[in-house]
Amino acid sequence: MKFSISSSILAILPLASFAVGATLPLESRQTCTLTCGNVQDSLPFIQSFSQSGTDHFYTTSTTENAQFAAKGYAAQGVAGRIFPTQEPGTVPFFRLFNAGWVDHTYTANQQLRSAEINITKPPYADDIIAGYVYLDGSCPGTIPLFWAFSTSITDSFFTTDLAEYDSAISSGVYNGQGVAAWIYPAA
Repeated sequence: MKFSISSSILAILPLASFAVGATLPLESRQTCTLTCGNVQDSLPFIQSFSQSGTDHFYTTSTTENAQFAAKGYAAQGVAGRIFPTQEPGTVPFFRLFNAGWVDHTYTANQQLRSAEINITKPPYADDIIAGYVYLDGSCPGTIPLFWAFSTSITDSFFTTDLAEYDSAISSGVYNGQGVAAWIYPAA
């Protein structure tokens, strides 16, 4: 039997607790002073998928992406842009790996990261910091990075395309997990 903290903990806690943050009202954005990173310093967050392992994988490293391609992961484009180093207003976007499920997942939420490592069976393990992201959409030009999780194929899927996210959920294979982070668009 497969168990996932991603689906189980969300049954206990409201989705809002894991939705990283809502966009600030327009009035708030106009009156606050924001310190945001320079989008010019962001890198493509490359998306690949292993059909045999049913695992989505994301990285900013072309070298690492090539290593995963050699393992049978097929390139699926760029999910968006994230920072390779800490920039003003950003937080770490942790990459976790579950060897039992062959699943990479990503989170900026420390509480969820801890739960995936300490509660999920089989447990996830810290892999690396995939990059740095925003917790909300208050920096101009950022868009939500949606997260969907499949208990049937144990796969974490991330996209900035709301139609693609909705399609994954309506397929019945994935369950919507909300917004994982705010990032810059691919183009």
